[in-house]
Amino acid sequence: MAVRGWRRWMVTAAAVGLVGLPGGVARAQSPVTPATFTSQGRTPRVTEAVRMTKDEPAPARAFSGPDMLADPDNPRIIVAATAELLTRVCYLVRSTDGGKTWHILPALPSPTTLPLCTSANAGVYEAFLAWGHNHTLYYALNGQSSGSLRSSSSVLLARSTDLGDHWTTTFVDNNVGKTGMATTNDTVSGLAVDTSGSRDVVYVGWYQDHRNVKSG
Repeated sequence: MAVRGWRRWMVTAAAVGLVGLPGGVARAQSPVTPATFTSQGRTPRVTEAVRMTKDEPAPARAFSGPDMLADPDNPRIIVAATAELLTRVCYLVRSTDGGKTWHILPALPSPTTLPLCTSANAGVYEAFLAWGHNHTLYYALNGQSSGSLRSSSSVLLARSTDLGDHWTTTFVDNNVGKTGMATTNDTVSGLAVDTSGSRDVVYVGWYQDHRNVKSG
């Protein structure tokens, strides 16, 4: 996706009166007031596709459907959460020019001990973003060291105050080292931040599998 800036211009000109002449010829009355142009401000507009993941040169890499947000105070800053489906690692992709160019940030929202965030379902959102106070960015995702995310995955919440250059990550639900559990976590399904008070209140939703519960 690309977002290109463009300017709308208001054209003001005096009406040009025409005077009829013999033989059906017309000419403009003079003097004619020249047109003037007044800037109406810069408005972003999507014009053509741009590869968001161009920083990844491997042609066979695939990414999950991104969760995208624009900074509410600066719409030229756009961030996207996505999972690389081969390595199963989640990244933040960022644009600071309204979507014209994008870069995959090297800082990961996952801790190094739990690098895997996705079950490799193509096109499925598996990481979510939300803004808090003062441009604070929240990133909800799963975390696991190995195996399938459908077996004892932890739920994580990462927080950045510099648009993804650095992250502080905490557990929402810690399943590290647990085995034989009756309830296991699967993918994160939603993230919301209540900014109505003086402090951010963060809500994270995710899917749980209750293995011993029988329907009916």
